[in-house]
Amino acid sequence: MALTNVSDRPVAFGQLSGSRDISEAFRALGVSDQVAFSLNMPGCEVSAGQTILVPLALLMAPIQELGESQVEVQAFSAPGDSVEVMNLTEFSTEHLSQFRLYGPSFWPKQIEFKYGGVQIVQKVHPFAPGSAYTLDRVWLCGSCPHLFAFNGDHVPLYVGELIPYGERRVSVHAVIIPAGAVELVIAELEDEESILSELSIDGAIVLKQARIRKGDVLRFPVSGANSLRVPRWPPQTAPLMATQTAPGRTAELSTLWPVWF
Repeated sequence: MALTNVSDRPVAFGQLSGSRDISEAFRALGVSDQVAFSLNMPGCEVSAGQTILVPLALLMAPIQELGESQVEVQAFSAPGDSVEVMNLTEFSTEHLSQFRLYGPSFWPKQIEFKYGGVQIVQKVHPFAPGSAYTLDRVWLCGSCPHLFAFNGDHVPLYVGELIPYGERRVSVHAVIIPAGAVELVIAELEDEESILSELSIDGAIVLKQARIRKGDVLRFPVSGANSLRVPRWPPQTAPLMATQTAPGRTAELSTLWPVWF
């Protein structure tokens, strides 16, 4: 639950009331045994523009398969190997049946707060998949294409990443082909695009200027071969640090209440 103060003065939150389910079961939404429960918020004030996040429940779903639509993306940390992001995401209500609840949960119905010395009680809407926040850690360097070797019985062996250190420059990586391998498979498993400028097996060039994206697979017969060399450009990833804001969203909310739920 996100509590954002969109007013021009501090807000002091009080009691958050609703119902609690202490079940540890893995279950569908709505399948629970709830009892009345209240939570006293910390006694500090929330300044204008600040947000408090209140953990309520652990929900799991095949998010990418559901076709999430990201309305707003905000990065919390400086660029590096990874970045923390909060997404304001839209899910269709028809997908609620695919969400699963795990462990105890708390479903708030109203919250008390003081605004300008006035005590206010505000209702809290039910979980809305059309306006849900997701917290994620996105890896910026990728993990490069992965290499697999198959023997004559078609048994796969994971060899490793083609560029194990994730250099952000053109680089060459040499791999010893496992004994008994009859085929090599290069697979891109991450959300990135890799450029293989050249690939050679025992000195013979077998590929030039290949672009592979998530889900792409390259296969090469290698019976009796000893080594593979791959000059390769670093992964191309979409910029994540720019903040995308839904136009007028905060302005519209601030005209309704000083606190946004």
